[in-house]
Amino acid sequence: TAAHLAATTEDEAGETKAPLPKRLASAAVDPAAAATTNRKPYARLKKPSARYALQRHLLGFSRLRLLPKHSGLRPVAMLGRPAVASFAPPGGRNGKSLRLEERQRGDTERQRGDKKRPGRVSLAFRPVNAGLQSVFDVLRFESKRRPEVMGANVSDYHDVRARLVPFIRRWRARQRRLARERSWEQRTEPRELNGDETKTKTKRAPANGGVVAGPAPVVERPFIVAADVKGAFDSIPLEALERVAAALVEAPAYDVQRLTRVTGGAGGVGVRAKTARHASRAFSREEDANASRDNSKVSSGGVCIDLASPTRVHRARVLELLHEHLRKNVVRSGGVYLLQKVGIPQGSVLSTLLCGVFYAHLESAHGLRDGGGVRSRDAENVSVSNELETDGVLCRWTDDLLYVSAARAPAERFLKAATRGFEEHGCVMNAGKTSTNFDGRGERTLSGSRKCVAWCGLLIDSETLECTVDYARYAGDRAREAVTTPGFAGGGGGVGDPYKHLGRKICAYLRPKAIPLLYDRSVNSPLTAKLNVYQNFLMAAVKTHCYVAATTPRRAGRRSDEATGKNATKNNGPSLPGPSAARVCAALAEGIAYMERATCSRASGKGKKARRRARAVARTHVRFLGLSAFLVTFSRKKTRHAGTVAALRAALATPEMRACARRLKPVLEDPRNDVFGEIRF
Repeated sequence: TAAHLAATTEDEAGETKAPLPKRLASAAVDPAAAATTNRKPYARLKKPSARYALQRHLLGFSRLRLLPKHSGLRPVAMLGRPAVASFAPPGGRNGKSLRLEERQRGDTERQRGDKKRPGRVSLAFRPVNAGLQSVFDVLRFESKRRPEVMGANVSDYHDVRARLVPFIRRWRARQRRLARERSWEQRTEPRELNGDETKTKTKRAPANGGVVAGPAPVVERPFIVAADVKGAFDSIPLEALERVAAALVEAPAYDVQRLTRVTGGAGGVGVRAKTARHASRAFSREEDANASRDNSKVSSGGVCIDLASPTRVHRARVLELLHEHLRKNVVRSGGVYLLQKVGIPQGSVLSTLLCGVFYAHLESAHGLRDGGGVRSRDAENVSVSNELETDGVLCRWTDDLLYVSAARAPAERFLKAATRGFEEHGCVMNAGKTSTNFDGRGERTLSGSRKCVAWCGLLIDSETLECTVDYARYAGDRAREAVTTPGFAGGGGGVGDPYKHLGRKICAYLRPKAIPLLYDRSVNSPLTAKLNVYQNFLMAAVKTHCYVAATTPRRAGRRSDEATGKNATKNNGPSLPGPSAARVCAALAEGIAYMERATCSRASGKGKKARRRARAVARTHVRFLGLSAFLVTFSRKKTRHAGTVAALRAALATPEMRACARRLKPVLEDPRNDVFGEIRF
């Protein structure tokens, strides 16, 4: 009911419970009403108009679902599922005769149990994304062939690292040079000897006593602007988007082929096969040899198998499907057909790619990359002042913008241009999500003891540019709702052993935050790199406890308080059933081994010395941080993990681990770990 939906509902990721606004409670029952609430980009279609349009459609239509947000509802088209539409027969004389025949044959249809009315028009369509797959292959090929059309777009943290690290290295080199100059002036003390002769005495910096080193001193802090486009997918003008996307398709025809890459160990152990689609420009026979050599570059390891029978896609067909998808996108919600008027269909396989191409065109048209302060590749011989004015970097993850500059003026110009908006591109910034680390003209600045700029799940230090993970978004929420479980153990024989692959589960919990950017020595100091390892283990320990608690059968006579996680019984009986301590420690060992590989970046050289130099965090430190994180987390739930806590304490009592404890004490006591005390599990 609407009252129940207004009370609680799942958020977009299904992780937390968020209240639904009362003004949208009725819209939750009627999705079509919600699609047109708050100027949503949909308009109602009458059923005769919808039937007429769908009978001439190449892609068909999709159903609409609503995802709750903190500010309302977000309509998302289910373009990955097939759809069937049924319409009444057309009116007029033919329609009347059909309806008369229906009445005459009504008894016969009811006797057969067929509830479908004779004479109705039924239209069946395959998933819209399946029809758009060839368009996606062509656009992706052209965007990779010409990277400039994507501008400052990044699609993952590896792209973020590729764009940020070169700027951070240049900025850090300048800070080290300035720090050396200032330190030399402060560390030298002139002393008079005989007449005009002088002798300098150098003060040595005190040793840190073997404690892990923190960030280097900063002389000139950077200037950071983080902004978010308001309603990015819903505000893009379709005519301009279609014009920009059509300009990408240059060749008259393309060939789309399917390639399978097979990797694995010897003897068929661990063999994995992954099939991908790759588009290329249609070539003549004399170009076959060159094209075959190009196809060999697709496989970076293993064996690449060409499945043959490539599909030929012509430019006219690509543009026709693109036009229909953008200008004639029909969705159905609650029996009502809607036509999208503005924006990209959310849920489409093309949505992210088209958004990236369109905003790259915006960057080029308004000079956000060049005039906004990004350093030119040709500008090598410039003065120091000009170098600061031109040294900057822009990253755009779909609709989230991040601009970092070494000087204040370019950052202010970028902030001014972003807040002013770009009306012709339908781009307006969300003032509530725009933040800077400097005082602008009435602009919001950061506050707090440790100032950081939040952007796409990262926290960027406003003084040192060090990167950590933004775990504050988990504070106050129940972590158990973010964990997927196979079922309740003991509920049936089909569930099986939920702890058979517990080690793989822990590795899966570690994988999203095991990105090279967080452990890059040119980005983070040893203290921050080890802090990222420790916090990653803390979050994995929280999820591991939630998984064990959800899959462990409750013992008869014991009940638990879900709000506090404490047992309601007063007797101090044995620990709750679940995986043994040896099993949990073995699974944790798999996670520690995974993090040891993740924190070891690839080195250009060969041999043990090259691998040792490439390791950001020592193996013993990774093991100590993993054991300590699980011990701290499981100690909060001693009733369930009594045996595991004892085993972890024994593992940390060795001389090697005690030495790591003394060295890594600043990591464990860092105030940035306090956020985990606010996560409920």
